[in-house]
Formats: sequence, C-alpha cells, structure tokens
Amino acid sequence: MSTDGTVGIIICDEHSIVRYGLTHMLEQETDVTVLAQTPCAVELSRHAKKFEADVVILDAANPNYLLAVSNLHSLPQKPKVIVYTTLEDEKTIVNALEQGACGYLLKKSDYRELIKAIRVVQEGGTYLDPLVAAKLAAHMRAGTKKPIGEEPLSKREIEILRFLATGNSNRDISKKLLISETTVKFHVSSILAKLHVRNRTQAALAAKQHGIV
Repeated sequence: MSTDGTVGIIICDEHSIVRYGLTHMLEQETDVTVLAQTPCAVELSRHAKKFEADVVILDAANPNYLLAVSNLHSLPQKPKVIVYTTLEDEKTIVNALEQGACGYLLKKSDYRELIKAIRVVQEGGTYLDPLVAAKLAAHMRAGTKKPIGEEPLSKREIEILRFLATGNSNRDISKKLLISETTVKFHVSSILAKLHVRNRTQAALAAKQHGIV
C-alpha cells in the first residue's frame, strides 16, 4: 500500500504507449497510485522491492516474464501479479497461473475490467478475463481430471470454495459467512491441500472442473 493509502501499482510493458496510457487512466482512480513503469521484466523485482508495490501489471509477451513472476514471489512483500496481454493461448495462460499470477486479462477487454481486477486481487481474490476462464475450462475438460483426493471437502469448505471460484476475497467471505478472516484462511489452506493445488486460482478451476460450482 502506498503512503497515501492507495493501491500501489507497477506497470511492465515493452510498449511505451501502453505504459503511459495505462498510467494516465489508472491515475484517474482515487484508490490507485502508479509507483513506477518499466519496459524490462528483469527490473520488476528491484522496482517492486524499492516501492513496496501492491500490484504488478505485466505483459506475458515481455521476455523473461515467467522468471519475473517467480522473482516477485520471493520478495518479503509479495505483490499481486496481473497478466495484461494480447496472448490468449492455453499454454501461456496455464504457465502464468501456475507461477502464481492472481489475474489474467486480455488487452482487448474493457478498461474497467482492469480496474475491477486490481481491486479484486488486492483484496486477495482472483480475476480472470471471461474468455480466459472459458479457455481454461475447455483445457481442463480435454485433459484427465485430477482426483479430488481421499479426504473429502467438508460442507463449510465447499461453501468457501464456491465463494473462491467467484472471485471473493478472504475478507468478503468472512463477512458473508460471519466468521473471522483467520478461520477463512485456515479453510482455504485445507482446501488447497485436499484438492492438490498450489493457489486459489487453481482451486477455483478445480471446483469448476469437478462441478462443485
């Protein structure tokens, strides 16, 4: 969080017109501050550490972007990563999410979707472009389904998983279920372990794959 309490953003895109265009549009929002922008993915960790960024917007077409995402997750304060790109092939999408990206949007989407994505991931949620979500669902249906695991999900875990799959943050879930955020975090950790997945995004996809949502 930036010093004025807004969401601190770093933009990484090879094209200057995209960087400056996004900077101009984002700075119209009262709850967002652009801390830095760079064309080079390898500089992201340095910028993110220096400015203590909350969210990084990164183009998947940028060389070394997967390494950059991995490096960001090694920082003491791990910024949320939103991939904002023209690339919509399944391999790129899956790789980004497996490396820990919290959001994936296509540049042809409405700009308001990016604003919404920033707010959702900042609150701990996951945001996928509708076309990206459709491609992932098709990809998972085409492959072999993973087993849910020997230990079934509890009624409460299924309830929380449904909220996760629709992009709710831990805070949102705690308010809707009238339980503490600590309790929500405990259930989310249990869900990830039982589904054999690494993050909330993969849990949401698994829920859709198995018809839980």
